[in-house]
Amino acid sequence: MSSDQDFASSLGSVRSTFQTQRSRGEEPSAAVAPQEGAAVLEPVRSAEGAVSIDQLKPGTAKPTDSLFRTDRDSSPSVKVFRLETEGPTKPVAFVADMDIDADGAGGAWKRDRTGQSETSLKYSNGESLDPGRLPFVVIPLDFPKKFKDVGLGDYSAVSFKGKTVYGIVGDFGPRGVLGEASISMAASLGIDPDPNRGGTENPVTYVLFPGTRDPEPSRDPQAIQQRGAQIMQEHGLNLK
Repeated sequence: MSSDQDFASSLGSVRSTFQTQRSRGEEPSAAVAPQEGAAVLEPVRSAEGAVSIDQLKPGTAKPTDSLFRTDRDSSPSVKVFRLETEGPTKPVAFVADMDIDADGAGGAWKRDRTGQSETSLKYSNGESLDPGRLPFVVIPLDFPKKFKDVGLGDYSAVSFKGKTVYGIVGDFGPRGVLGEASISMAASLGIDPDPNRGGTENPVTYVLFPGTRDPEPSRDPQAIQQRGAQIMQEHGLNLK
């Protein structure tokens, strides 16, 4: 079976599981194993608990004057906060929806109506990130102009319905639009990972940690979880 067929079969299996759980009134689960040999869609185990901007200590979350959209056609409504934490830099946080990014290595982009074969962040050999294997988030092209210390490769924490998954900033998206993450990130949080019909309009909390990028992006999702949790602790942020 070709890699494209593997991905389609794997993603179809995941979508079927999400739809079955929803029809039963159950919360979608990320614990979906792709077919043997496909190994394209690889959710990671999420951490229990979430980051909530509203539940941080008073004075921790300071609003900036930047507003972003959740979609190209929507009005600017996403507020961006700077977090006054114990770490060496000030994290950036916002609450948005989640669209699905299938761009990059692995062939998933071919199943996306707007897919591209490359991610903005690449390995030293020129290879793009694999959205089915690696949890990463997308920021707008103009985001680093407003938040100059945030860039590709920086670590992130993404929380949804009491679960948190750590990732990196792996791709640039449309200017002015926030709320997008990789197939792996979505599936790991229990969000439908289909790049055309998946994602969620429900609130997702994103925290970006400036200046935390590694010289070479990790290829190991579990190593990213460990390093992300460590960075959270360094900033004195706890999952609740």
